[in-house]
Amino acid sequence: MKYYKSSNCQDLVIEPGIGGASDAVSQLNKFKLNSSSVLINSIELEHQKTLGNSLYEIAVNKALLATSSTKQVIIHSSNYENPEIYSGITDVLQDFNLMSKLKVSQKKPDYFQDAAQMALDAVGGGLVSKDSQGNIIMVKQCGALIKVQKPPGHCQIVQNKNNIIFIDGAHTSRSISFAVSEFRKQLSTSNKKKVKIIFSQTKDREWKSFLNTILQLDVKDVTLVPGVSGFDLNVSQQFGEKETVICEQIAQYLKNIGIGAEVIKDFASVEEMFRNQENEVLVVGSVHGAGVVAKALQNLKLM
Repeated sequence: MKYYKSSNCQDLVIEPGIGGASDAVSQLNKFKLNSSSVLINSIELEHQKTLGNSLYEIAVNKALLATSSTKQVIIHSSNYENPEIYSGITDVLQDFNLMSKLKVSQKKPDYFQDAAQMALDAVGGGLVSKDSQGNIIMVKQCGALIKVQKPPGHCQIVQNKNNIIFIDGAHTSRSISFAVSEFRKQLSTSNKKKVKIIFSQTKDREWKSFLNTILQLDVKDVTLVPGVSGFDLNVSQQFGEKETVICEQIAQYLKNIGIGAEVIKDFASVEEMFRNQENEVLVVGSVHGAGVVAKALQNLKLM
C-alpha cells in the first residue's frame, strides 16, 4: 500500500483507518497538502487482518511521511490507553528517530474537522485525483473512483436516462443525515414516485439510528449490500463473512418492524440489480458498500 509523501510535513499523523480517505478529503483541500499537520489516530487491531499487514507495517507506511521538518508526532489518547497499539506505534517512532517529538492528544478528534484536516496519508498515492488547482476531486475505494462533492459526506451523484443514483459512503449519524438531506433535494426535481435504498455496514455500530434517519424517506423496503473487506474489487469480489452476518442481522431487524429487506449475496447480483433500475437510488452506510456499487455501475458503463 502506497501513501502520499509530503515534502514539507510539519506534524506527522498516522491514520490507517479503512474509510478515512473519503472522510478527510474536503477538509484536506483547504490545506493544499504541503503545509498540513498529520495525526496518529484510529489504528485498530482489526486493520491487521483487513489490510493484510501487521500493525508495525501499517505504522511504517505512515511514518514515511515524516521529514526533517516534522515538529511533532501526535497520538490520540485512545491509542495511548491500548498498550498493544501504543507499543506498535512507538516501535516505529523509535526506528524513525521520532520518539522525542511524540505528543499524546487528549482531545477526541472530529473527523469532519480536526482529524480530517490532518489525515494527509489517508488520501495516499494512487488513491486520489486532483484538479488543476490541486484540489482532491476523486478518491479510489474498492477499485472504483468516487467523486468528492461536499462535506461531510463523500457524494457521487450519477444521473442517467433512467434515474438518479446517489452514492455516499456516509457511516456516522451526522454524515447519514447529510446524505439523506442531499438526496431529498435530488428527489425534489424528480417525477418518480419510488425510491430504492441500498444500505451497507461493515461494523456492528449504531445502525438502528442510521436506519431511523433513512426510513424518514418513507420507504417500504431496504436492500443490503455487505461489501468487500478490503480496498480493491479487482483483487477480490467476494463479500466479507462478517459484513454478511451484520447485514443479515439488519435485515431481520427491518422485517421485525415491518420493512421489507433483502441481503444481496454477491457482486454479480449488484450488477444485475442496476441493469434495468428505474427507481431513484440512495446508497449509504459504508465506504465499502459505496465502492461496490460504484464499481458495478462502472462495469455497466453507467458512470
